[in-house]
Amino acid sequence: GASGMQVLGHVCEGQQLMNYEGTANMSAYAGQEGEWLSEEYLLATGAVDLFMFDYNCTIPTLPLYAKRFGTTLVSTHEVIRMPGAETVEFKPEQMKQQAEKILDMAVQAFSKRKAENREVYIPPHVSECMVGFSTESVKAALGGTWKPLIDAIVAGKIRGIATVVGCT
Repeated sequence: GASGMQVLGHVCEGQQLMNYEGTANMSAYAGQEGEWLSEEYLLATGAVDLFMFDYNCTIPTLPLYAKRFGTTLVSTHEVIRMPGAETVEFKPEQMKQQAEKILDMAVQAFSKRKAENREVYIPPHVSECMVGFSTESVKAALGGTWKPLIDAIVAGKIRGIATVVGCT
């Protein structure tokens, strides 16, 4: 029954996906859904059939939300053992077979959601974000040299620099 599949990035892995050349042109890739604090809200929409995670940034309440809203949980690392979550420990030499298994799990979860006629609510709020900053991209944006940034700091136009860095 589905007319297609969407893959949303999440937390640092999602941000990393956006940096790969060609990701934006992939028909299934739908962008970044949010960050760590949005995991519960994301599952509470009822629209997420499968939520895959590794060992970082995983809220302990995910199994409660997954059970309530019918989301299949998949851990890709043996360190994370959550009630009701299946572990598909990532092995590079088996990645194609593992990806097929996880996609099959997502299709089964979708079919179950449709058969149970579960309610889905997707809030109308959308935000744009700018991601993918690297040392090279920042320097290129400054015209290939750090001088404009240094000058702005020395002149007091910039009082500090902060970064948000992925943890995986």
